[in-house]
Amino acid sequence: MERIGTVTEPTAPLGEPVTMQASEADRLIISAREGMRRFAAQVYSSHRFVAPDSDAAGDAERSGSDIVPVSMVDGFVAAIVDHLQAWVDKTGGHDGDPQLWLSLYSDYTLFRPILESLAAAIWILGPDDSRERIKNATKLLATEHEQANRYIQRINRVGHPDPFAEQVNTGLDRIIGEVCERMGFNSTQIRRPVDPSSLPDKASRFVPGSGSKFYRLWALCSAHAHAQLFTVMRAGARTSGTGPYGDWTYVEADSESFAELVRFTGDTLSVLAGLLNRRGHMLNSEVGPRPGADA
Repeated sequence: MERIGTVTEPTAPLGEPVTMQASEADRLIISAREGMRRFAAQVYSSHRFVAPDSDAAGDAERSGSDIVPVSMVDGFVAAIVDHLQAWVDKTGGHDGDPQLWLSLYSDYTLFRPILESLAAAIWILGPDDSRERIKNATKLLATEHEQANRYIQRINRVGHPDPFAEQVNTGLDRIIGEVCERMGFNSTQIRRPVDPSSLPDKASRFVPGSGSKFYRLWALCSAHAHAQLFTVMRAGARTSGTGPYGDWTYVEADSESFAELVRFTGDTLSVLAGLLNRRGHMLNSEVGPRPGADA
């Protein structure tokens, strides 16, 4: 297994592909990538539904809404699968192709929304109390509504209104109000936006052994997504030397560091899968993704 694009010591001139034998971390990433590819393929090829008499069906009936929390969970799962598939494709994950190409920024960047969506879905599904599940989902819906409202206000100020965004956000506002009234939630408290950086900690109590790791890895992914150079350099594999133009430092993706993220993501995906099954979110691969349609 060769052509691994991660290094501890560069074996090719700067700017050229690096060839080296796969390390244990590389093999872990490649193995996990195959599992993630299968997970994404299973979800893509299946019709998702809520089992009758399940927790999820009871939550929808209790909240009076198909959106809270069922469709919200579906949305987070879709985001996870979409970004997993993008990462699998990006790193060379095609049938019969064992090579692995890691980039300094983009791999961590793709995992940021995966971790955020995992945290959000687990925070909704984790509690055994139905009321708490509905409350958490409503808070996240209210956060999306508030963020969309800021967007609408800003583009209206510069004379470029988005009528469809306004229509959707009006609908979200109505749903939030109806759920709060039906459940007896304090609407003012529910509508306080949830800080995205708090979600990993909120979800970690449902992820055995997570501790602060969920937040730490999410923060690392966020730093890459925001092009925070010095954090990226700190997390990368660094090699220094002296050349004709002076001293240089060669920084590229560190497979050992990234392997920790991949392993944690795989473990957390297993937690999510268990919660989806427990709450009654099911897949039917025989029906297909959209009954009566090709895909």
